[in-house]
Amino acid sequence: MKILLVTGVYPPNIGGPATFFQQLKKKLENKGNDIKIFTWSDKRFNEKEIYYVKLSQNGFIRGIKTIMKLLNLIKNSDVIMMNNLEPYVFLCNLLYRRQVIQRIVHDDVWERARRNNWTKDSIDEFQTKKYGFKIASLRWLNKLIVKNSSQIIVPSNYLEDLVANWDIDSKNIKVIYNKIDDSFKCSLTKEQAKKKLDLEGKIILSVGRLVNWKCFDELIKLMPELINKNKNTKLLIIGDGPDKAKLNKLINDLNIVDNVKILGKINHKNLPVYYRACDLFVLNSEYEGYSHVLLEAAKIGCKIIAKDIGGNKEFKKNFAKNNVVLVKDIKKIVDVI
Repeated sequence: MKILLVTGVYPPNIGGPATFFQQLKKKLENKGNDIKIFTWSDKRFNEKEIYYVKLSQNGFIRGIKTIMKLLNLIKNSDVIMMNNLEPYVFLCNLLYRRQVIQRIVHDDVWERARRNNWTKDSIDEFQTKKYGFKIASLRWLNKLIVKNSSQIIVPSNYLEDLVANWDIDSKNIKVIYNKIDDSFKCSLTKEQAKKKLDLEGKIILSVGRLVNWKCFDELIKLMPELINKNKNTKLLIIGDGPDKAKLNKLINDLNIVDNVKILGKINHKNLPVYYRACDLFVLNSEYEGYSHVLLEAAKIGCKIIAKDIGGNKEFKKNFAKNNVVLVKDIKKIVDVI
């Protein structure tokens, strides 16, 4: 079968969807399917059959190039699975009417609204409130696209309920939990991992996109108190995004540059050693559908603190044997430690 996978990010770019689609591509190819990937990226790819449009170019030109490439790719595909770029896929598929499987890991309209500072509401608050024409029209388009998908896949029961509340037939929604490949592992001890990374002291690790709803600023603001209790406490943040400059300024303003480091993007295959080296993994997001980084941390055996929100509750239930603590307020991290 000829399958087109459409995603907003793909390795070497980082993120849960990137990891998911790379693993899915390998599994589908092993079953004899012909797989093509389409994404946006400023990086070149080593894998075959990956088609992309440059992310950093003018938005109008990027949109036109996306439509032209997708028209050709959809024409030569039997099935489309999309995780992003849904309006482009929807528009291009009006001509060919291919079967579409849509994977939903968040409310795209809410994420866009938060990214552009149109709202400060949480994702749950966002579902029940009415907004102006801009958000209302995006909601209408989002619902139209979802209703026209043959199958909806979500990674948690939390998201199943959220999507069903968009007036989507629950029979078309299937929950498939995210999983981490068995190759994601580290054979080093904690001491060996710290030595390899040239780290000392108590290491707190957090991983994710540097966007406002990941709330890295709150975690950084806790560090002076933690440092006062133990001057060897260090926070490592792996990730990149639009909030990077603001977070670095916060670190400088708090005068904790020796204890808090934003490491930027790290190749996914090198992440296990960082998980092994940490004494505590913290995820302070105010939204998670079913977090890949929590799964990675659990896979390596980290002690975990995360917000008591979204799919994190299901994660704790499914990984009850792991040392997982959920908190309503991340300030409680001080008490937990």
